[in-house]
Amino acid sequence: MKEKYTEKDENNSLLSKFKTIESLPITRTLILICLQKQPNSSGYSLIKSIRNLTNDLVKLKSGTLYPELRKLENEGLVISVLTEDKRKTRLYQITDEGKKKLDELINLIELRINNVLQPIINEYKKN
Repeated sequence: MKEKYTEKDENNSLLSKFKTIESLPITRTLILICLQKQPNSSGYSLIKSIRNLTNDLVKLKSGTLYPELRKLENEGLVISVLTEDKRKTRLYQITDEGKKKLDELINLIELRINNVLQPIINEYKKN
């Protein structure tokens, strides 16, 4: 008899990809969201977009942003183009694979909120 695959099974499968709460890739998610909203963004504009999106709570430094952009590009989640104007600027775009990855990351974040963080808050507020 075949067992029924439930939403809880799917949630557990997704959650198992990240063993601890600290391993959730927020920087990567923020970059992909900003690139989805604003394709052809430079690193500088991404830093500003992320600050804006997070109400100035996340202030990425270039030393964090550019290595992550390189990783995303190596994984095929982002592509970049070097402009030909006076001041050469690298512009970044999210790929179709990047959009799929972003969907997965957002689902993981929602699962963490609903299954880990919200229960902690609810338990705390009981007292």
